Amino acid sequence: MKHTLLKTISKVIHVAYDSFYKLCSSIIPSSVERLVIGSKLSSSIDKYIRVVSSISLAATVAGGLTSSYLLIVLTGDVLISYMAGLAISIATFLASIAFSIWIPAAKYSSRGSLLEAKMPIFLSHLSLLLASRIDVNRAFIELEGLLKDLRIFDVELLLINSLTSTGVPLSEALVAAAQVTPSPTMKELFLGLTSIAKAGGDPMPLLNSMMESYVSRYNMRVERAVGDLAIILEFYVAFSILLPIVLSSLALLFTIQPIHGLPFELLLFISVFVLAPIMLLSTMIMADAIVSKLRL
Repeated sequence: MKHTLLKTISKVIHVAYDSFYKLCSSIIPSSVERLVIGSKLSSSIDKYIRVVSSISLAATVAGGLTSSYLLIVLTGDVLISYMAGLAISIATFLASIAFSIWIPAAKYSSRGSLLEAKMPIFLSHLSLLLASRIDVNRAFIELEGLLKDLRIFDVELLLINSLTSTGVPLSEALVAAAQVTPSPTMKELFLGLTSIAKAGGDPMPLLNSMMESYVSRYNMRVERAVGDLAIILEFYVAFSILLPIVLSSLALLFTIQPIHGLPFELLLFISVFVLAPIMLLSTMIMADAIVSKLRL
């Protein structure tokens, strides 16, 4: 009897999971595949959707049952509790789908910024290999062997080499990697090497041009970051100067006209030990976020 019950429960869970998997597959757009692979969340969209389906199913069931139980305990109205539980289950499912699309997009953008910052390392390694007169295909194989230094580029390198090892032409492998990578510079490089892989030719002029273009864009990013940092620091300096003046003015006003229930000591404590540290921490976080995009 116990074995039959467990088998029935397992079958129900399997059917529910399959239904959720098919539902998630139909809702999540195909464009998410590029984001999932490019962000290193998963090696394929199928694996990612299976994980999303499992989490979505558990969250939907738990959210619906928990809310229904709490409402029954609080209100005693079974019908309203079940209806509210159903609505919360639907909302939880939609929220899980929205997060399953937003998370890859956010990770994709974050990895793109990191790749852009590390591109000089990739370009210099590739230039050295191609300068030794080996072909482009062999150069990417050699780059994969340098993954200890180029670990951040493993998605693109592994994709290119895995495709070429199965007989896919290098030009097609480069196009596939260009569609996946979140780095605009790397996308431009792969598409530029595609024509060289098809027709032949010296890739060094392309790499030199890419490096010059990257340096020009990097200088623009540095100038923009310096401007943003200047604005943030000016705002913090202005706050640091105005805070003592405002506190002094409030002290004078509270001496002339005290406010019942709001002592000046409380405002002083909040300003010095709460507001000032929050402003300092916020300034440091924003400054670090700006500078981190420029690290090589």
